[in-house]
Amino acid sequence: MKRLRGIKELSIQNTKFTSNQGKTYDFNINTNLNQLNIKILPTTGQLVKTNEYDFDYGNQIIATEKYDAKRTYKHTKGYFPGVVTVGNKIVYKVTKAVRIK
Repeated sequence: MKRLRGIKELSIQNTKFTSNQGKTYDFNINTNLNQLNIKILPTTGQLVKTNEYDFDYGNQIIATEKYDAKRTYKHTKGYFPGVVTVGNKIVYKVTKAVRIK
């Protein structure tokens, strides 16, 4: 189980998905935390509802030797998070723990 430092209520279990080719992937999709983030940004004035912003989604391999890192398609160990930004603010994040089988 992934744990947020000090906030157990927001931690969630990974979800396993299996591709049509039989490969299994771990994803950590924390909907509650993502929704909280989307609500906080306008409330704190970091995003203004009447302004226009660029919306972007991207994935990036983050190489690491941590114990739970998985081997990536680039043959390194690491994480493969997907991040949505509005302007320069992160509003949504999903972590893919790369292929596990």
